[in-house]
Amino acid sequence: MKYYFIINPISGNDYKKIELEEKIKNYFYDCNYTIYRTKCESDATRYVESIIQEEDINEEKRFIACGGDGTISEVATGLINSKNTSLAILPCGTGNDYIKYFGKKEDFLSKKYLENIKVKKTIAVDICKVKYNDIIFYSMNVINFGFDATVCDIMNKIKKYPIIGGKNAYYSGIIIALFHSIITKSEIIIDGEIFFNDSLILCTIANGSFVGGSFKCAPKSKNDDNLLEVCIIKPFSRLLFPKMMPIYIKGEHLESKIMKKYVLYKRANKITIINHNKNSNAMLFTIDGNMHKANKLELTNYNKAINFVSI
Repeated sequence: MKYYFIINPISGNDYKKIELEEKIKNYFYDCNYTIYRTKCESDATRYVESIIQEEDINEEKRFIACGGDGTISEVATGLINSKNTSLAILPCGTGNDYIKYFGKKEDFLSKKYLENIKVKKTIAVDICKVKYNDIIFYSMNVINFGFDATVCDIMNKIKKYPIIGGKNAYYSGIIIALFHSIITKSEIIIDGEIFFNDSLILCTIANGSFVGGSFKCAPKSKNDDNLLEVCIIKPFSRLLFPKMMPIYIKGEHLESKIMKKYVLYKRANKITIINHNKNSNAMLFTIDGNMHKANKLELTNYNKAINFVSI
């Protein structure tokens, strides 16, 4: 087996990545491995695709994403429709939300997991295809729009700042976003039927469970059932935010009496989202933390499309 460690040099903490490279050299000294540092957005996808096209198709290849959720989805995108390939993760991003479905960040940086990368068999997990403006992306974790996307946009701009950035970036983003418009009007079509056509505060569509570092947006998600978890939060007063946010963080919003009348939830395989905001601006949304804009999205979940090395 060949091992390809793909490091995003602008993701997370520089010192942690240096430390990570030392771990790779110490644990994989007796293996056939390569370390590649990405140069720009989508470079991880291009690199993975080039290796798959150029190397022996019959040889097992394991690609290890070293970065955050965006790096993971880029590497996974390159693996679509490939043979004898698998994905592993060494998290060194800001949020590292996808891995929280399985366990803690420390679990994925442990000696045990490094050994798992060498020898462990994989599990098959779902991935979501996202199409807009004739462009295709893939999501391993969460697609979201509305207030959540505004928060992510702000978070990405301030995450390198002292005090308000880093681990505090998402919470800082929430506070700043509250001073913006928090209402989005959208039509959501689920498996061919109109599910929602009104104003909302936020919508998450997930294979994973977490966004923003600690917000359990999809507590019932299963990432191998070929179904996406769709959760809509309908408009409510800003004065209710202090009550609502702790419930949402814990992933208790689907059962909460306080939030019951504001929450819509459904599982789906295919979803179309159409922006109906009155202004001329395209809708802001995120794919695994990376920002995008469009007026129409088409999502399709692919069952067990990625072979993944779990903890």
